[in-house]
Amino acid sequence: MALVLPHSIFVHTPKTAGQWCAKVLEPEEPRFLGRHHDTPAELRKRYPNAGYLPMFCFVRHPATWHLSWYSERALIAWDHVVSTSSYNDEVLGVIAMNTKIGASSCFNEYLVRTWDHYKNHGFCSLMFRHYATGCDRIYKFEKLYEGLGHALSTWEPELNVLDRMDKTKPVNVRQKIGYAGYTKDQMKMVMEMESDACHRFNYHDLPEELCAFTC
Repeated sequence: MALVLPHSIFVHTPKTAGQWCAKVLEPEEPRFLGRHHDTPAELRKRYPNAGYLPMFCFVRHPATWHLSWYSERALIAWDHVVSTSSYNDEVLGVIAMNTKIGASSCFNEYLVRTWDHYKNHGFCSLMFRHYATGCDRIYKFEKLYEGLGHALSTWEPELNVLDRMDKTKPVNVRQKIGYAGYTKDQMKMVMEMESDACHRFNYHDLPEELCAFTC
């Protein structure tokens, strides 16, 4: 779901509030481009006339990203087929592999299985690499308002959406199925597995929203 604005393109990294951003921008009637989760490389290849515009996206802390990813996949019973119209073949292959090795009925089992396969390169890190590479600006989900506001003030100063951000409710908040909170060992596992994303995007501390639930 790349959104083409007058002077920029918003690229939807999975599980980074992309649908909320789309809701905020909806009254501006942005043009939807490509599949739901096309990457910058794919967009520039398929749509050369739009590819010259600057692109921006969001990333988030790998610990909360994994929880959000697991919650969505568990909700649809780990059926990756529904995503074939949303991703290019390369990203879909990554997801299909994660579905094959990560399908689990509880979050702990998902983490252990994912660690066994991705401990050297990180599943979240792989996903972020596809979306962040090629973007001119990369913002953080944890500072969603500030990030979107900065992108729009930089490239779309004529758009006034600040009031709309405050009024737009969260979209696609998932029930945490089979999740009882991160343990310290699980958090260490994620941080080690996703060292590439943690280093590249400066995620070194425990996410604030998980602190109270980590034991």
